[in-house]
Amino acid sequence: CTNCNLCHKVCPLFNTKTISLDCNEKIVSFSLKDKTELSTSSSGGASAAFVNYLNSKKNYFVSGCFYNNDKDRAEHILIPPNNVNSLSSIKGSKYLQSSVSQSLLEIMKLKKNDKLIFIGTPCQVAGLANILELKNIRDNYILVDLICHGIPSYNLWKKYVNEIIKKYPVLKNSHNIIIRNGKTTRNKKHIITFSDGTGNVIYKKNQ
Repeated sequence: CTNCNLCHKVCPLFNTKTISLDCNEKIVSFSLKDKTELSTSSSGGASAAFVNYLNSKKNYFVSGCFYNNDKDRAEHILIPPNNVNSLSSIKGSKYLQSSVSQSLLEIMKLKKNDKLIFIGTPCQVAGLANILELKNIRDNYILVDLICHGIPSYNLWKKYVNEIIKKYPVLKNSHNIIIRNGKTTRNKKHIITFSDGTGNVIYKKNQ
């Protein structure tokens, strides 16, 4: 720390900004027509539509949250333009606080004319917006925030994962966790699944 106080200048906790929404603005619902793409999305697939179009057609970088199964934590990653195949890694709900620091460092290294879409929680988006405004590059970025229901403790999450792995040792060396997997299991309920390294579902439970 160099006591520059920059963290306080951009933190939404200390810089809350409120805006008045135009009552004439329309509120719309959205659902992908592509049933295959929709089946692997947590809800209507709006974010999938945004990032696929912008990444492949408009040369946008994409920053979104993926679940790191090796570390059992949620992280934001930065995906370069024209990397549509990598976008599937950020699909789906995580319900965990995403580690965003590394992604922000990479975003700050982008060139002046680079464009990016960032998808995150309201506090993450507000913080990034403050940084971009401070650097006078806000117009190059599309920021999409989600309705946040709050997050559990990582200590609690780690204990839960360890209990499942202890019960099913086959998951110890390699596992894949999908926190909201109802559509792919032909079930509309919120289902968490643990799969082994070959893709076999070893454990599933309604949340």
